[in-house]
Amino acid sequence: MNKVEYLSALDMLLHNLSEQERKDALDFYYDYFEDAIESGKTDEQIIGELGSYEKIAIKIIALPGS
Repeated sequence: MNKVEYLSALDMLLHNLSEQERKDALDFYYDYFEDAIESGKTDEQIIGELGSYEKIAIKIIALPGS
């Protein structure tokens, strides 16, 4: 899995959120990837740090206001 696939999968799991909430979450993780890539990490290393997109989606959906 690469950055695009990971973020696309996360986006699909966040489909019940408002457009703005989903955009904010995806922007955050996109920026996380970009910063880590600039520091020399691979997509695989970054995904290993973040964990599964399913767990991230559960955490985002559970946030107050989501």
